[in-house]
Amino acid sequence: MGKKYQLELDHIFPFSKLKEAGYDRDNRIKYVLAQEFTNRALLTQVANRQKSAAFPETYLAEVKAHYPAALDLQCIPEDPDLWTIERYEDFLQVRRGRLASGINTYLSDLTETTSSTSPATIEDLIEEGESDQLEFKATLRTDTSTGNVNKTLEEVIVKTVAAFANAQGGTLLIGVSDDGTVAGLGPDLRTLAEPDSDHFELHLRNLLNSRLNAAFASSKVKVRFHEVEDQHVCQVDIQPATQPLVIEVRDKNGTPSEKFYVRSGNSSIELLVSEMSQYLKEHFH
Repeated sequence: MGKKYQLELDHIFPFSKLKEAGYDRDNRIKYVLAQEFTNRALLTQVANRQKSAAFPETYLAEVKAHYPAALDLQCIPEDPDLWTIERYEDFLQVRRGRLASGINTYLSDLTETTSSTSPATIEDLIEEGESDQLEFKATLRTDTSTGNVNKTLEEVIVKTVAAFANAQGGTLLIGVSDDGTVAGLGPDLRTLAEPDSDHFELHLRNLLNSRLNAAFASSKVKVRFHEVEDQHVCQVDIQPATQPLVIEVRDKNGTPSEKFYVRSGNSSIELLVSEMSQYLKEHFH
């Protein structure tokens, strides 16, 4: 925001006023007290210039009146009796205690995890970006370049759900592009008999029931819808499966084969047969 808004470490009790009271270089002990860190506060350059060399009883009273929390945030004693030059050393003593207490509280909070009852919003998830437990898909089955239904895209959805289930679970957002752009469900809705979220969920569940274990799809998959940036987004939450989910896929010649997918970073990958035994021992027991 510019140099004039950079923070400066300013004297709370102006040195010019303390010097007049004997806290100068002629008295080494008092000079050290005048320069003590306890007599400093963080101010922007603008605020520092406005404050100038005002007496603390005047300046701090104005700060407290206009910004009630400011003194407490900087651990500055709020007792006006301590704001006079005559009580300067008492002010230092009280502020030392408040600074020490504030620092100890801060350090303690660094290692303390507090629980929150507020769940992450859909906007939070999108802002987080793709990960091993979050993936975005622009559509369920519509090729955005042609507007036509592409069954291959449905296979990708099935593969993603299976990969999450075979790992630690996760969330799939449909209607969000890889880069986090909200594309919405419009292209998919236009391919359904009725362009609404109920028919979208019905089609999605029928797809998962037919391609995966129906018991898993009904008990471990939760579907809900959100409105984001005037667009509808489908959130699919997948819990870990209790048994390995193997899906049947067909190659270009129509030859079927069984595949086992897991999560690797922000991607769903096929696990090699040579790796499956150890993975199954670690994840399904």
